[in-house]
Amino acid sequence: MSKEPSVAIIGAGLTGLTAAYFLQKEGVDAQVFEATCRIGGAVTTRREREYLFEQGPSTLLRGSPVLERLLHELDLEKDLTPPNPEAKKRFVVRRGQPVALPAGPLAFPFSPWLSFKGKLRLLTEPFRKRGPETKGETVAAFAERRLGREVLDYGVNPFVGGIYAGDPKRLAVALAFPTLAEAEEKGGSLFRGFLKLAKEKKKARGGAPRPPKGTVSFAEGLEKLPQTLAEALSEKPVLKSPLQKAERTGDGRWQLTFAGGESKVFEQILITTWSEELAATLPSPPERETWPEIRYAPVQVVTLAFPRATVGHALDGFGVLVPEVEDLPFLGVIFASSLFPGRSPEGEVLLNLFIGGERHPEAAAYNEEQVRQKILPSVAELLSIKAEPKFYAARHWPKAIPQYTLDHHSFLLSSQAAEKAWAGFFLAGNMVDGISMPQCLESGHKAARKILSARGKDT
Repeated sequence: MSKEPSVAIIGAGLTGLTAAYFLQKEGVDAQVFEATCRIGGAVTTRREREYLFEQGPSTLLRGSPVLERLLHELDLEKDLTPPNPEAKKRFVVRRGQPVALPAGPLAFPFSPWLSFKGKLRLLTEPFRKRGPETKGETVAAFAERRLGREVLDYGVNPFVGGIYAGDPKRLAVALAFPTLAEAEEKGGSLFRGFLKLAKEKKKARGGAPRPPKGTVSFAEGLEKLPQTLAEALSEKPVLKSPLQKAERTGDGRWQLTFAGGESKVFEQILITTWSEELAATLPSPPERETWPEIRYAPVQVVTLAFPRATVGHALDGFGVLVPEVEDLPFLGVIFASSLFPGRSPEGEVLLNLFIGGERHPEAAAYNEEQVRQKILPSVAELLSIKAEPKFYAARHWPKAIPQYTLDHHSFLLSSQAAEKAWAGFFLAGNMVDGISMPQCLESGHKAARKILSARGKDT
């Protein structure tokens, strides 16, 4: 029996590895190529001395069907680490102090998170009329229209900074937070819309149990997931193999040239990562001279350890996010050792500090001396830290997170046109299907289904 025509997958992040895994399950020969020397993309776990820390995403949100399937099939459920139940609080800076967000409706009236006027404005949301078409509306405009300026400043803005490292005045609500736009469309208000969406999900689930919820990690850190996916592949990812050129052949296949001049022909190609350099290796998209640029937010993740006795804040939560109006030089801090066990030695605390983003892009490239001089004094004041860090590690991501701005529609339209016009060409990943880890997994699974469908296989 002849071997099926092969598939080239560019990028060994979660999306590429997931696509290869599901193609392999259907007997399709797929080969993953990675430009760097490691798999996992932004998912980066390090162990140094007695410290275990993340230099990319910090937690994994359960509930995605593809994630739950992978946890089961890869036998990863036994390795899951739930968060410390005492670390439930989420803090936001208000007037220079960490303020806990209300834990529930009963705590809301007494929370200092919002003023009385801000709370009243938020409570009137169900009575406000549905707005215009949200396709051209930013997250900031949508939030202020529906929830008020104070919720935008002290709720939405830090939340967007924590997820996208982005600016809500730039992000398109229909792309960055489509559930918000959908809720207003279905219910006329967010309150009624979310009730309707919840009912629809329950109906679609039928008698099936509700999927697991909450954030988790693995005992060995989040990189355990891409490592296990890669180990499950019979064709191991080829590292240090950046794509140099992708050309369509006369018979409709794809000739790919990699670093070093090696050239191979594949029936189909799946692109799961993106950069200006990668875009230059591809044909121009239909009806355009070049691929539309994607805006990225740069981020630096700095890991710090301190003696517990020198930190005045209780660190009794997930972490603290910084609203832009508070004018602090960082985006937020995750209380890593409070969240999961085994992250730091006894008697010490481990923090993950996030700097840069759309607010302070230049800070993402600070060296250690600049971080210590320009950033750490503000962190120390916020958390009442009375010592220098015992441990310091940093990772700079020049293009950490794609920004789903209003202009991003142009890239999505070009990618859809290319998939339609070019046989055997597919795009997936955080630039098209969402930036979270579960969304990247779902994107890889969806891409595998599209490839299989193109091959005439049932999906």
